[in-house]
Amino acid sequence: MDMRSMRKMLAPMANKLQAVLGKCILSALDDSTAIQLVQLTGVEGETLDKVEHLQPYGFSSSCPPGGQAVAGFFGGSREHGVVLVMAHGATRKKGLAEGEVALYSKHGTHIHLMEDGSIEIETAGTQVQLNGKLLTTDDVEVDTNITAGGDITADGDVADATGTLDALRQDFITFKSTVYNVHNHPTAPVGPVSPPVPVAT
Repeated sequence: MDMRSMRKMLAPMANKLQAVLGKCILSALDDSTAIQLVQLTGVEGETLDKVEHLQPYGFSSSCPPGGQAVAGFFGGSREHGVVLVMAHGATRKKGLAEGEVALYSKHGTHIHLMEDGSIEIETAGTQVQLNGKLLTTDDVEVDTNITAGGDITADGDVADATGTLDALRQDFITFKSTVYNVHNHPTAPVGPVSPPVPVAT
């Protein structure tokens, strides 16, 4: 058998193998179902509707239209496809260092696991919502104002730019501070004034 005859004989099998995987463009997406369904446009312009998009357990995303997908087709049939992976190059967070990982959205919000071990969280909105208790074993530094809708409880002392809450308490007890509670009392209806004198207990 010559090469030409062999190619002719194997052509149907080769075409079927080539049809098993295909690169497609995302046209539409339905995220209301148990398994996400997408509409794809194939390389030859064909429309593939209600193709299942399998996502890893514990992770869910909704790719914008125009995203790139790789779909597999069982037996090469376009009637039985499944999306294996999907990307959206226009909104992907770029410039990551080797070994870094980022979770991102098209709206500009991202969580970036950085090479120095730190975690960067950036939101394009106005808030990061946490439903539950935040526990940390290290210091917390905040570079802006803090508004509390409830009580603030501290096991230790509380300090501000002037001093500590404990020092303020001591000042009101002893009247010796030159920082807090600084004032004078008149010693008589008329005459010099003097600092207050603590009451003997």
